[in-house]
Amino acid sequence: MSAFLGPIHYWLYRKIEIQREITDQVEKLLEQYMPGAVSTIEQKYGKNAEGDLEHVIDHSNIHGWLQNEITITECHLAASVTILLQKNQNLMEELNSIFYQRGLKTLSELQCQNAKEAYKILNDTLLDGMPCDHVNEIVEQEEQSVIWRRNTDIHKKYWDDVQGDVKIYYNLRDHYIKGLLKGTDLGYDRLEETYRIYKIV
Repeated sequence: MSAFLGPIHYWLYRKIEIQREITDQVEKLLEQYMPGAVSTIEQKYGKNAEGDLEHVIDHSNIHGWLQNEITITECHLAASVTILLQKNQNLMEELNSIFYQRGLKTLSELQCQNAKEAYKILNDTLLDGMPCDHVNEIVEQEEQSVIWRRNTDIHKKYWDDVQGDVKIYYNLRDHYIKGLLKGTDLGYDRLEETYRIYKIV
């Protein structure tokens, strides 16, 4: 990545901000059941910067700073979800709803007319490491059908660190995608590491 701020840095920071929005909602839920738990998470993993990118970033270490922000938000999400579910497995539906509602919000902000546009929105909003990680690979891309493969699990290490199950994370992401596609004529499938968005005939 460049030593100077460019569109790719703002693009990545926006993805971090969106995941932080989701995590904030999860942590509000966590505080209801375990007051003080979020403070403990912050003490262990730190806290994400807030504000316009150009004002908060370390201009002398752009790549390292962005990677650190990714690590912080990933650790917060993994820890807060894991702690909540250890406290009460019945909270899964509330967690699903948080992700689904954020997907609906994204849909209201960025309308998609076809599968290709929907995939772009997913790529522009879901956090999958740094661009250089090349997490996703497009297998097939047409206007009404996009298939892509996850090459590496960039999230697992964060969930392992908190003795969580990364499968929970991917299920939550599914709810975000379902929210994003709500009211469209598009469907979504996931089979292991392969994903598909397609027009429903």
